[in-house]
Amino acid sequence: MPQVQKTEMTEKDLAARMAPNDENILLMRRMQHSNFWQVWRVTNLLLKIKRQAREEEAW
Repeated sequence: MPQVQKTEMTEKDLAARMAPNDENILLMRRMQHSNFWQVWRVTNLLLKIKRQAREEEAW
């Protein structure tokens, strides 16, 4: 029966195994970045509208 050598996995090894192995990774990252900014802009706009509505009620 062959013996199996047990080795410990470092954080770098684990990260390398978990990282996406796709040639389109830059495109996926760009899309995620773009989606984040879209959400940020919409959220910022809604907060501005809410703030303006409060100011109008105070008058």
